[in-house]
Formats: sequence, structure tokens, C-alpha cells
Amino acid sequence: MEHQQRSSAAAIGLAAVCVAALALAGVASTPAAAVPSTYVADASVGQSSVLVGESVTVTAVVGNLGTSQGGHTVEFTRNGSSITTERVVVAADERERVSTNVSFQQPGVYELRADDELAGYVRVTRTLATVESQTESQRRLSVRVDGVPRRSTHSVSVPAATNRSLSLRQWNVTTSESRFEQTVTEYTDPTDAPVPIPSSDATVAGVVSVSSSASVQSTTARVAVNQSRLQSLGLAPENVSLYSYEDGQWQQIETRIVDRQTAVLVYEGTVPNGSTFALGRMSPAFSITGTALDTENAPEGQRIIVEATVANDGAVAGDYEATMTLDDEPVNETTVTVQPGEDRTVTLSAVTDSAGAYNVGVNEQAVGVVRIVDSQVQTPTPTAPTETQTATATATPTATAQSGGGGSGGGGGPAGDGLLPSSLPDTIAGIPTVLVVGVGAGVLVFLLIGGLLWRSGRSGGRSDPNRW
Repeated sequence: MEHQQRSSAAAIGLAAVCVAALALAGVASTPAAAVPSTYVADASVGQSSVLVGESVTVTAVVGNLGTSQGGHTVEFTRNGSSITTERVVVAADERERVSTNVSFQQPGVYELRADDELAGYVRVTRTLATVESQTESQRRLSVRVDGVPRRSTHSVSVPAATNRSLSLRQWNVTTSESRFEQTVTEYTDPTDAPVPIPSSDATVAGVVSVSSSASVQSTTARVAVNQSRLQSLGLAPENVSLYSYEDGQWQQIETRIVDRQTAVLVYEGTVPNGSTFALGRMSPAFSITGTALDTENAPEGQRIIVEATVANDGAVAGDYEATMTLDDEPVNETTVTVQPGEDRTVTLSAVTDSAGAYNVGVNEQAVGVVRIVDSQVQTPTPTAPTETQTATATATPTATAQSGGGGSGGGGGPAGDGLLPSSLPDTIAGIPTVLVVGVGAGVLVFLLIGGLLWRSGRSGGRSDPNRW
């Protein structure tokens, strides 16, 4: 009996274990509920540098590790402050992109994020230069300026260049506009440049062409050139200069070396009107194409005059220093600027007081021989002036009398000619005393003659011959 009871209890326990196992198996065989699991897997920014007022595109990549699709809201922030949110739906085990545009109203450096994922940093400026294209011999830059003060100078940072024999380092533009754009192209092979390069009297390491959307007063450029490039062209660093191209001619620009590095030299110069410019060495080529000689009288002797026509067949304008020589001795000099392809006439002269033959030259070129005879350089002996001549040359009667020239000699006035007493005045009522006295005497003579005629007439009427 007891044995049967134990067997029944064991059977009941085994049955309970089987029921529990079956229950657990049923639970395990029931499928789990599908759940999405989304997150920002990556983020990026379209540009790292922009102008004030421009915008960049920020993109977030959202992934889903869950077993079903799900939505995700991405928060975009700028320097930790929320800008906007964008929502995207992502299928299970997939990725989707979502983007937004972020603008900037002030210069500075900004950190952009999508949720906690860093998208990048953006530098915002009022001036910007970016590389548009690049080949082995050319590099094209886009220069943009916006929101700057008018009539001021704006500094533009130029992207660094590698493996280039010539490149811009800095670009400072002066303009009257608050907004403008420029296209700047570097040519390490000058023959590719859109301007003519002189075929003689010029050695050019590179050219920088410039086109602008607005008027530019000037541009101060810093240009880096490899020293090996200068050596290959046979150019000494101190002989290198910048040259601007304006109105079909090259003009030398005042240039200085601002940085000397082991392999690179940096030159600086100010280019007028934002013109295209070149770096290298260009020279004028002067020649005297015509001369003429002449002489003329001079107070000190004889003046020798020489004219010379100076032509410039070189690449750039230059100052020609002309020196006149007599018998190989410098006697006069002058300087004249001659543009390329033009000529100028210079005139020089010197005075000599000695007779003889003079070899006249201009610089190293002989012009001719001038012969001066004694009669051309002798000073004539002055003739002693006569008393009449002196009186004529200085005839000022009133002034002479006032200066104390009375009496005999010197003055020659009415009070000093012996006709009237010296005590009489020179003038009476503004009329010379001589005239007054003369007129008075004439009147007296006229009255006397008239009286005599009148008496004669009366006596004739009486027929008295013994009256007179």
C-alpha cells in the first residue's frame, strides 16, 4: 500500500515536470515583437569656408539596427545651439541621408553637429579665395569679397600650393565696391598666358592674369617662386621684378623681396588697376638713331648744341641717361623716359669761350666736330658813352632835378642851363619855367609891335613927316 502511494506520487511529479517543460517549449516557440533601433551613423559638411551671408549643407547618415523600420529625428546644432530638426524613416538594417542648409551672418569659425555626431568646422569670412581648377602649368582661383567697407583695402588669404614653381601667397585688393569677384590664374608656363610675352630683352618666370567684376584701384600681391626656377632662367634674385600689363605695354613695378626661404623667394609689389602681371626680368633696348649739331652766340662765348634721337626697341619703358661730351669730357646731361617701340629727342648744350675744334659726342657715340674761330668767342671792347648818349639813356628831367643835379654839368634842366637864375622854380603850375617865361616874352613882343603899328597908322593920317 505504501509502495503504491509512493509510485503514484512519483508519477504525479513526473507529469508536472512534463507539463512545465511543454509550457516552456511553447513560450520559446512564440516569435519576439519587432523593434527599430535608429541612430546617426555619420555627418558631414559641404564646404569648410564661405563668405558672410552664404550657407553650407550639413548631411546626416541615419542607420537602423532594429528588426523593423523606424523614424528618427535629427537635431542639427551650430556651436552647441539648435538650428533645426529633420525627421527620416529608415528600414530595418538600412541607412538613409537627411540634410539641411545652415547660413552665417557674421565672420568666425563654427562647429556643426547632427545629434552628437560632428559634421565639421566652417570658417566664415568677408573675403575668400578658392581653387577652381588646377593643371601642371595653371591654377585658377576664384576670389570673392562681400560686405566690406567701400574704398578700402581687403586682404584675401590664398590657398597654399604644392609642387608649383610659381604661386600667389597673398592678395590685397583696394576697390570702391563693397562686393566684387575676381578670377586669378597662375601660369608657370608664360607662353600659355593670354597676354603677349616679349620675344627679346625679356626673361619671364611666370604670369598671373586677373579679371574683375568691378573696378579695382590696385592690388598688392605676394608671389612665391622657386629659386631653382630662377637659376634655370639665369636670373639673379636681385634682378627680378614684377611687371604689369596695361594698354598693350609692360611697365616695371617697384618690387621687393619680403621672404627668403631655402628653396623659395617671395616677392611683393603693387599692381595698378588690378592688371595682369609677370615675374622675371624685362629690359629696355636703347639706340641713338639720329643726331644734329649747331652753334649760337652766347654772352660768355659760343654755345654748342647737340640733338640726339633715342629709340627704345626693348620690352619695357626705361629712363635713358644722355651725357654730352666735348673731347670725351662730360659737359652736360639729362634723362628722358622712352616707351617701348617709341623714340624721343634730347637736346644738350655747352658754352665755350675758347677757339678750337671740338669733338662732340652723346654717351659713347661720336656726333661730329665743331670748329670755333676767334671772332666767335672774342668779347667786343665796350665804347665810352658820349655825354649826349648818357643824357638820352637817362632822360628824366624832374627826377634829375630832385636828385640834386642842379648847376652846371650832370642834370641838364631849366635851372642848370645858364638861361635863368638858379633861384627860379623848375615849374610853374606844373608847366616848365622856361615855357612860362618864353610865352610871356612872346606876348610882350607882340604887344610892342602892335603898338608901333597903331602909332604909325595914326601919324600917317595927319601927314606930319617930322613926327618921328
